[in-house]
Amino acid sequence: MVKKSGSKKTKAIIEKKSLLNDALKEIKNEIASMKRKREELEAQLQSTKDTIGKTQEEESRLRNKLTALTNKETEFSAKKDKLEDSLEYVKEKLEKIKKVESDLSDV
Repeated sequence: MVKKSGSKKTKAIIEKKSLLNDALKEIKNEIASMKRKREELEAQLQSTKDTIGKTQEEESRLRNKLTALTNKETEFSAKKDKLEDSLEYVKEKLEKIKKVESDLSDV
């Protein structure tokens, strides 16, 4: 009878060991899975950082281009204003000449 109770204890210990081994395997599998997931997330994070960097570079390039275009627009606007002033001056001179011509033809 002692053998049976010892045998029951041994079986119980073996079952507990088996359960613990199974649990340990599951934990190891879960750890491996989580490591893979972490690596995937780290890769995605790095990719996102790279994309943000490229986007910021593009934004900077476009800002510089916009500044250059704005400067050109300002130059052309000033040139247009000068040309309009010159045109107005020439029109006024022509009107004066026409008036003088008309006055002279009346004499």
